[in-house]
Amino acid sequence: MLHFYECSDMRKLTSKKERGVHLLECILSTCLSVLLISISLPSIREIQKRAQVRFVADKITAHLQRAHSLALGNHLQTSVSVRLLEESFREVEINSGKKEFFFYISGATSPGTLTIRDNTYMCRITLSLRGRIRRVCQNE
Repeated sequence: MLHFYECSDMRKLTSKKERGVHLLECILSTCLSVLLISISLPSIREIQKRAQVRFVADKITAHLQRAHSLALGNHLQTSVSVRLLEESFREVEINSGKKEFFFYISGATSPGTLTIRDNTYMCRITLSLRGRIRRVCQNE
């Protein structure tokens, strides 16, 4: 069912609140939005950096776990060499300059620690002599 209104009826239907917004209201709401976005941007960048450090640490941990399972399952000595191509991390240190981790047939590994740091966030991957791999990420 369609209703047709005359022009005089349309003026009655629209109240003062339904007419629209003023230019000043638009400018103020835009300025407020820009201000809130500019305040939240540094925290978003920090969250992205943390996610990047954690992603790299997770990827390295997965490779180490795979090498450990290959050594046990196939009865072969395996090794993992860590080379990070990312230049964006402030510091990546491997215990005492070792660049490789070895996994032996018996389940033992060459123990060591790998630390990835970026500004205020750090992930540390630790390999025990028995082959246990532990990853801890935290704020510094």
